[in-house]
Amino acid sequence: MRNGLFASAPAPEPLRAGKAIAYVQDVYRDGYPCVVLENELVRVIVSPAAGGRAFVFEDKARSRNAFDTIGALRDDVLLQPPPSATDRIAKYTHQFPAGFFNRPYTVTIASSGKRAVVRLHYDAPDAYPNGAAFERTLSLTPRARYFDVEVSATFAGSDAVARAQREVIVSSLTAGDPYAQRTVRVLPSGGALAPAVPVPLSTPAADAPQNGVGLYDAASRDLVMEAWSGVPSAASPGALQEFAGQLTTSVAARSLRFGFETAATFDAAEERLRAFACAALPDGERFAACRAHGAASAR
Repeated sequence: MRNGLFASAPAPEPLRAGKAIAYVQDVYRDGYPCVVLENELVRVIVSPAAGGRAFVFEDKARSRNAFDTIGALRDDVLLQPPPSATDRIAKYTHQFPAGFFNRPYTVTIASSGKRAVVRLHYDAPDAYPNGAAFERTLSLTPRARYFDVEVSATFAGSDAVARAQREVIVSSLTAGDPYAQRTVRVLPSGGALAPAVPVPLSTPAADAPQNGVGLYDAASRDLVMEAWSGVPSAASPGALQEFAGQLTTSVAARSLRFGFETAATFDAAEERLRAFACAALPDGERFAACRAHGAASAR
């Protein structure tokens, strides 16, 4: 299984202070090159041959990974095809839609140095209902503990289903020791993400962000966050599912931001998530609560 413990990704050249670089390397030594975005603090490893998923979001100083072996950034679609009438084991074997987890994406490194920017693309002729083209752009700035993802999908056809279809990005986050998850808690998003199954959410504060969710581990003080913006009009941003300290999010939005930090307490983690989620919003979308918490200047 792919994860941060088995990845070896020395940069092809020394990483200079104040830089963010992108490069291609066979970090798993399996013949399938990955693309790496890296700065002084964090490293992101994306596997184009595995559906363009990111299996590593590493805090370099602590050698900790915020993504589990399912990975993050898996393309899927909101409207699924009708279930097969002959598949009698799907409900036992498919905990969630597989999406395009094993498709080969093309990669272009658009920038490296002052900013690391990588573009991935895949044409999916079998995407419901008439095929689609998926694109995403990952960017990492120097000294940042977060990276941004801009996503887009073009669905073929003009029928009602094609017009209503949306891209969904599925990500599996993890915090703390994967073998001792009793100290992990989910930071709620103010109800913006509906639980797909019962989730042990804390009661959200009145000013909890509507565009972010987090996973906090009190033992390691890991704080893993995801925020989004650009949700299509009249659409729900998605859903979340928690199992054994892992958080799987399904988000239909044009922009995503993933952050990996530490927090001394759960209250401090909640405050950091508020600031993180507010900072992920474009200026025109920031709500009053952002400014109330001084997060408007956190970008």
